[in-house]
Amino acid sequence: MNNELELWSQSPVQTELWDTKIAETHRCLDLEDEFEQRQIELDIERLKNALTIGENLQFFKNNLPHGEYMDFVKKEFGLRRQTSQNYSNLYLNQSKLPTVGNLDMKSRYELTTHNTPPVVIEMVESGEIPPTLEAIREAKRATKVEEEARKQAEREKESAQQQALFHEKAARLAESERDGLRYQLEHLPTPEPQTIRVEVEKEVLPPDIQEQITALQAQIATEKANIAEKEAKITTLTGEKDQLNEKVNKNSIESQVMQKRLRVHQNWGRINDEVYANVSSYLRQVPDFFDPDVFEEKQYAYLAQTIDLFKHAISSLEKKVH
Repeated sequence: MNNELELWSQSPVQTELWDTKIAETHRCLDLEDEFEQRQIELDIERLKNALTIGENLQFFKNNLPHGEYMDFVKKEFGLRRQTSQNYSNLYLNQSKLPTVGNLDMKSRYELTTHNTPPVVIEMVESGEIPPTLEAIREAKRATKVEEEARKQAEREKESAQQQALFHEKAARLAESERDGLRYQLEHLPTPEPQTIRVEVEKEVLPPDIQEQITALQAQIATEKANIAEKEAKITTLTGEKDQLNEKVNKNSIESQVMQKRLRVHQNWGRINDEVYANVSSYLRQVPDFFDPDVFEEKQYAYLAQTIDLFKHAISSLEKKVH
């Protein structure tokens, strides 16, 4: 004890003013702790009261005749439709509430709506986004856009696959027809020429046989033209199939790029909120004046480094914005 008194007597800050500051600071810290504890207790009480209201409103809704619920709620309690819906959603979907202790009531109402995806609740619980109403709504909007983009990409991919399948079937059908025409062409009957002896003993074809040969030659030319047309159609269908496959791959890549952009946007919003909160907290704790008897030279050096860091951050952000 004597050593402690001797050490205190040698301290350069042993003054009546300094003793008063320590006592006041200690009382302020105690008051802040009491205030925070009271805020937590009030928040828990507000949540319990809201759940009780929601339970009672749901009871009235289940037991009143159809169409009379809103008139009853407005007349008896003076509640608007959205307000009563908030209480009911909170009671019915209280299992959705994340396990974090710094949610306000508006954020809880927003999280317990029927259209809140589980991924947003997980983002709040993991700290990926701050538990504020604005951040939750922004995450829901971004998640909805991402989900719609994914569904659109799936629909386009399915449509392209169906078209590719259709063209593939058409190509197989055209090949089958071409093979059938070739088979018919190869098995066309060839008439035997008839010889008629005349005085000069010259071999000639009868007119009817000549007509048959001419008709067969014309039919062969027609079949060849049909085969060429089928082959051209097969080539065209194959090219369309390749284009559809390329479109499917392109849509898949665009969907991945869009999802990556959405994740970058969400992460930036979370980081910006954290930086804002930390800088605001830091500025609130900066003393009104810097007492040279209290602050050491090393602390002034840290302060100068912090100022340089803020200047560099502001300069970098201004270059990116402008």
